[in-house]
Amino acid sequence: MAKERPILFSAPMVRELLDGHKTQTRRVVKGRWEPLVHEVMRVNGKWVWQTLDYDLTTPYGQPGDHLWVKETWQIARETLDYETGGEYDVFEWDSDIYGDPWEYLNGDARGGCSSALFYKADGEDKNPCQFYPWIDIHGKKYRDQEIPWRPSIFMPRRASRITLEITDIRVEPLQDISEADAIAEGCKGVNCPPDHNDDLSPQEEYRTLWETINGSGSWTANPWVWVVEFKRLEAGQ
Repeated sequence: MAKERPILFSAPMVRELLDGHKTQTRRVVKGRWEPLVHEVMRVNGKWVWQTLDYDLTTPYGQPGDHLWVKETWQIARETLDYETGGEYDVFEWDSDIYGDPWEYLNGDARGGCSSALFYKADGEDKNPCQFYPWIDIHGKKYRDQEIPWRPSIFMPRRASRITLEITDIRVEPLQDISEADAIAEGCKGVNCPPDHNDDLSPQEEYRTLWETINGSGSWTANPWVWVVEFKRLEAGQ
């Protein structure tokens, strides 16, 4: 049976996953790596430093295992028609008043109350620009305030909408990334945030992305990374 583990992705990378552009991710290998180690072998399901005979077990699993994606999210109360005069909007979910939101997830708003999941990666087309914490029964807003997004690290399994199946996993120095691998990371010229340049190669764009996430100098450090290849599973798989 496949094992499941969580994995965090930023909103831009979630969009690449949803669009089918991203089929790889690179994560820094934690622990001490000797400069003299140049080759790694896989033995009995573990990665072994060939020159030091040191076991390095992957924290992401093996091919066939699943990764469920954690992303920036929110669970909120969908509007009731009489509260807004027919305008669609979303309200802060007050558990003290409405109870457990999971019991009302995607329920019938006309029946009393309904909760819904929202994801930052979906953008303003699917998420209201402004959330309202409360209005009185006459439809007057007491105050405008955005409902803060919930950090991805706090996402529970049942809120996750993306499951990935590992197809391959290996370790290599960060700068060994090929053009094909950079494209598999979601960097194709117009798809690599934050400030893409069509004149850059996919590898150069990936370097920009890496340093945006990991800080200045993180590319030059050339750390060993886990290279996790995966495919996105459809619902029910």
